[in-house]
Amino acid sequence: MALTRLEKYSAVAVSNLRHNLAPHLLLSLGFLLLTPVIFGVNDLDALAAAVPLEYFVSLTGPILLTPIILPEQDEAVRDVAAARETGLTPVYLLRAATSILALLCISLSAVLMLWAGNCQVDSSSVLAVTANGVFLGGLGAFSYSLCRNIAVGYMIPVLYYVLNFAGNPQNFGPFYLFSFSQGQRPDGKWVLSITGFVLTAGAIVVSHLRQKLR
Repeated sequence: MALTRLEKYSAVAVSNLRHNLAPHLLLSLGFLLLTPVIFGVNDLDALAAAVPLEYFVSLTGPILLTPIILPEQDEAVRDVAAARETGLTPVYLLRAATSILALLCISLSAVLMLWAGNCQVDSSSVLAVTANGVFLGGLGAFSYSLCRNIAVGYMIPVLYYVLNFAGNPQNFGPFYLFSFSQGQRPDGKWVLSITGFVLTAGAIVVSHLRQKLR
């Protein structure tokens, strides 16, 4: 009996979770569990509570999003995937959606951890860490789609993070990663979030074009 489209995509999502996302998700959970070890998570005001979120938990974004096209780096795997009825592009979209959902869950868990420690956090805190993660992850995925070198894919968002860490906040405008811990309004986080989605979509488009031109 032929599978429905929903069943096919569900199978792809489950396969991705088991074979591709699982190790990156476990590493991200490691970051989450290390947060109370490295940072204080009790009785923090809003600015202090933003520090572990923006400076540490948001690094799970590149871990989860950069490798959405990694399995097809192996030409044999790419040929097999391209020959399937679903095609590669829907697979990339499902991977990206699953990774972003995982990032949101990690972000929400981190905020709830701080809330349980009587820290001043709210929905804006979830936006802060998720926006940073989506932007850095999208930057990594897009860089990897262009160069096809996973090391460079991870290096670019880390470099951007370091530049933000060491640079002048005014030089980055709405793309400054640590704006919440500096007491700025959440407007820039929406810019970061939207840009991250665009970069992720760009990574999928570039990979689709590479597939068509092969």
